[in-house]
Order: sequence, then structure tokens, then C-alpha cells
Amino acid sequence: MGKIFSKYRRKTAQQTDERIQLISEVVNVMKVIKMYTWERAFTKHIEDARWLELKKILRANFFRAINMTLFFTSSKIIVFLSLLVFVLTGNEMTAEKRPFSFMNVTFPKNLFHSCLQFLISFCNEPHSSNNLRLTMTLHFPMAISMGSETLASCKRIQRFLEMEEREESNKVVSSTRRPKPEECFVKASSVYARWNSASKEDDLHNISFSVKRGEVLTVVGHVGAGKSSLLQAILRELPLRKGMIRVQGKLAYASQEPWIFSGSIRDNILFGQPFIKGRYTEIIRVCALQKDMNNFPNSDFTLVGERGIALSGGQKARINLAR
Repeated sequence: MGKIFSKYRRKTAQQTDERIQLISEVVNVMKVIKMYTWERAFTKHIEDARWLELKKILRANFFRAINMTLFFTSSKIIVFLSLLVFVLTGNEMTAEKRPFSFMNVTFPKNLFHSCLQFLISFCNEPHSSNNLRLTMTLHFPMAISMGSETLASCKRIQRFLEMEEREESNKVVSSTRRPKPEECFVKASSVYARWNSASKEDDLHNISFSVKRGEVLTVVGHVGAGKSSLLQAILRELPLRKGMIRVQGKLAYASQEPWIFSGSIRDNILFGQPFIKGRYTEIIRVCALQKDMNNFPNSDFTLVGERGIALSGGQKARINLAR
């Protein structure tokens, strides 16, 4: 029973992970789903994933019910079968005869002392037999069920902890000293990188470029071409297989999905940095936020997030860029 519980626990956890991942992906692209009216199709997809998960849960509960039933009824069934065999073999069972008086069992010394100790405790505490019955008929089957499920969960955690550590790429060189503005640059030389080390194809193949201060570099490509992977490689999130990336100066990364926390617009832009009026005003102008500031009720002191006003996607992107 323990192996069966462990098996179905692993399958249930796998189906649960797949369903949660599917729901997370659907939530992230909810705007696109709404725009193309794909609600029914994706609802059906999620319901199918949930039904597969429920099937595993129902099977696990079925075996759990069998396990509990066996432990609750096993003592009665054993007594019934023993008496049935005794009668069917031609023996007569009356009040005068004790059916099992012919059985002589020689107990080992340790077992005898254990039984004697149990009898003494039973005489002192008459309710101890009920505790023993409750333990063997209720707690023991529950321990088998929960113990096997716990073992399956521990194995999943163990597999995660034993995964290969992500090595920080030593092929991305960043200078620790503060360079002069004209010395800032990002340079890549023959970069090869892949997300999956077991894959035979590289996500980045022979990438070389150089960007200096004041220059703008635009990366254009189809979906899945590796545009985001290139940025992740510069940020040391994607380990390099070959080549080298050299970064001189500080990096600022504005992700495709803007992140805004609960607070004022000024707090979101400064992000803990000191307020320098001239620089702050210039950033507002460059990021085209002045028109938005004029429309907000309290200018850049307007609260956004859970307790503040709702921002459009463009406004979030501009605030994210200003940060």
C-alpha cells in the first residue's frame, strides 16, 4: 500500500504542477486571450488539466479507503475466518470447550517480558486496550498513507536540491572601477549560448557587437530568434558556451513586462535613489512622462498599485524605463 500511495502522490503532484503552470501562462497572456475571444478554448484546456489531476486524486483516495477499511475490519475478519476454519474441520465449538486451548506457543524471553509489561499496564489502566486498538486500527493506516506521501514529497525536494548548480559565467567581464562616461561600453565577441545544456542547438550563435556611450543598438528578429536571450546573456543570467562579453560601466535593464510596486510614481522612478531635481526633470522629459504627470491628480506624488490609480500599459512601460 505504501508503494501505491507513493506512486499516486508523485503522479498527482506532477499533474498539479502542470495545471498551475498552465494557469500561470494563461493569466500572463490574458489580454491576448480576451482580444481574440479565446476564453472558451483555454477554459476547456484548464478544465481538462484539472480533470486529469482529479483522476489521480480519486484513484489515490480509492486506495486510501481500501487501506482504512482493511485496518478497521481485519481483526474481525481474522476472528471470523479462524472460527470458520475451526468449525469446518470437524471441531465442535461449545461454551464448555475452549477452541484454541490446544495451541501452545513458546514466546522468546524479550517478548514474554513485553507481554507481561502490557498486562500489568492493562490492569492498572483498563483503557489502554482501547488506546492500543485505536492506534493499530486508525493511526497506523493513516501513518502508512501519510508517510508514503511525505516520502514522495521529500524525493521531489531532494531531486530539486541535487540539481546541478548554475555556474556564474566567467566569460562576462564587468569592471569594478567607476569609468569615465566616454569609457562606458558593452562589447560581445563570438558569443555562443544555450539555455538547455543538453540541447544541440544554440540560442545565441556567433553574436558579436559593440555599443559605446551615446550609441543606440536595435536588435530585430522573429519570435524565438534570441533577442531576450541576448539581454539575459549580458546580465549573466544565460551562461555562455563560447565567446566573451565585456561590460564597462553600470547596466540598467527595462524588462518587456513592466514592474510597478505600490507607492507614488516618484518612488517608482527613484527606487531608493536620492532625488536630484535637474536629473529627475530631464528623465521625465526624455521618457515622455510630462504629459502623463499633468493628467495625474497629484502629479508624480500620485499613488499607483493596489491602493492607487490604474495605469495603462504604456504608462507602466514609461515609468519602468524612467527607473
